[in-house]
Amino acid sequence: MSSFSSALALVLTLSGLAGAAGAEEDESEAPRRAFRADHMILDAALRGDRVFVATQSGRVEAYDWRKGTKLEAPLSLLPGPGRDLPPTISCVAVAPGGLRAAAASSDEQLWFFDPEGHGKELPPPLSTSGSVLACRFLDDRHLLLGNMRGELALVETDGGQEVYRRQLDYDPIYAISVSPDRSRVAIALRSSRIRVVDARSGRTLQVLEGHRDSVFALCWADDGVLISGSKDKRILYWDLTLDPPRSRTLYQGDRYVTAVAIDPAGTRLAATLEDHAIGLIELGTGRILRQLAGHTAPIQALAFTSEGRNLISAGNDARLLVWNLENPEEETGP
Repeated sequence: MSSFSSALALVLTLSGLAGAAGAEEDESEAPRRAFRADHMILDAALRGDRVFVATQSGRVEAYDWRKGTKLEAPLSLLPGPGRDLPPTISCVAVAPGGLRAAAASSDEQLWFFDPEGHGKELPPPLSTSGSVLACRFLDDRHLLLGNMRGELALVETDGGQEVYRRQLDYDPIYAISVSPDRSRVAIALRSSRIRVVDARSGRTLQVLEGHRDSVFALCWADDGVLISGSKDKRILYWDLTLDPPRSRTLYQGDRYVTAVAIDPAGTRLAATLEDHAIGLIELGTGRILRQLAGHTAPIQALAFTSEGRNLISAGNDARLLVWNLENPEEETGP
């Protein structure tokens, strides 16, 4: 799954997506449920039955995807002095244990909130160095932040102290993905490079060069395999167990690949395809198994539910869709 700034979201909205020739099933399938956010969705995070989305309008909205209900928004920012509009929420993340969530705004503020709500007041925001585009929890006590200046920071969630800050590049960090064993972090850069760093120190372990344009999306298939999606319209499969690491093209389409996600079994990849569709791709072969059509603008986030039976998608059309992957004929939501 991948995070973007409002500027990148605008670029993708104008550009669109494409490239899903050869799918076995070309028929459109209705989502199990559909939700409408109050503005463009730039990122999404899943915790159990709840989905949290970061919006262009300065809100983190929450939904119960199983019941089909919209919940009280855990975070809603007001316009600052002299501003007509609130800051954009660029990214949202939930800690592995589910006890804490975080969101970063375009005015260089980092917010923590309780994913369960419980009527608690929000703690005051923390100031960040540079506008944060991507945020992901390393564990329940540490949050990774990637900013416009190419800096990666590891922050303690209790108190907000920085464990480290590393200048990885001089281009924006578009996505962060933590390996399953939580020892390494993959960083997607506008420069087309991917850096794999040691999670606890931020030290660069590997530099992956294979894409020809900005990398927008990353996910780990297992501790030795990384999947990346790029503005160069390709999905690359990286074998990090080799020295040096090697890549092969898993898929090539006609437009940008903006989001990727691996199912819990590690056998299927969900990725953005042409006409704002989603492809379910067989990881070993790159064969497109199914297409899911429902979005009308670029998709910014994909996530499988824990049992792998449902897929969550969210995008610039302000829509959050829930797809039933086991029983497509099941009733659809509103």
